[in-house]
Amino acid sequence: METQAVLNDLNNHKISTELMTKMRNGFLESDLARNEKLNKHFSLSQECLKFIQSQEECKELIVEISEIKGELELLVSLDRESEIRYNLFNVEAPREIQNDEYNIYKNDFEKNSSVILDHFISKATQGLKEKNTRKIFLPKDLFMNDAQIILLPALVTLFDMGDEYELKYFQQLTYVINIKPNNSWDIEEWFDRNGLCPPGC
Repeated sequence: METQAVLNDLNNHKISTELMTKMRNGFLESDLARNEKLNKHFSLSQECLKFIQSQEECKELIVEISEIKGELELLVSLDRESEIRYNLFNVEAPREIQNDEYNIYKNDFEKNSSVILDHFISKATQGLKEKNTRKIFLPKDLFMNDAQIILLPALVTLFDMGDEYELKYFQQLTYVINIKPNNSWDIEEWFDRNGLCPPGC
């Protein structure tokens, strides 16, 4: 993908600081925020960012919510068919995770954290939605340059977006993504992972 096309695509998914604040507040004012396990932010070290950038064949990151030893974690695969995943967030260096190990973490999530999330979304939508998000799809092009990247938990409310998009993600745990390009503290861009994962993906 050409640089300009990448920039245009990313620009389409930027959200304002006002909207980011609204989504963050939606989470912080909900019952979910009281659970320390769920109220956790994720960041990428420079080594993990460089690892992502080095994967030439990779077009997107498939991020799966898992649970490791009672802690919520985001595990990443670089291909939808791959059985190899990586622990990239909140660690100094990438750690490869094989399928049998991943299955343990996935099962732990289903028995613990997902029960809380699914109960919340069912109650919040009066039973219209029974399951919360499990996977997040992020374009590799989001991880450009020498950036600091942080994911913060948030909620989509009916005042965030519009029409089908809004209804699909209503009361669903999401992540707003903060990127400080080139490690500059003067520039701050916000993206919504649901915008980066359009309906139907």
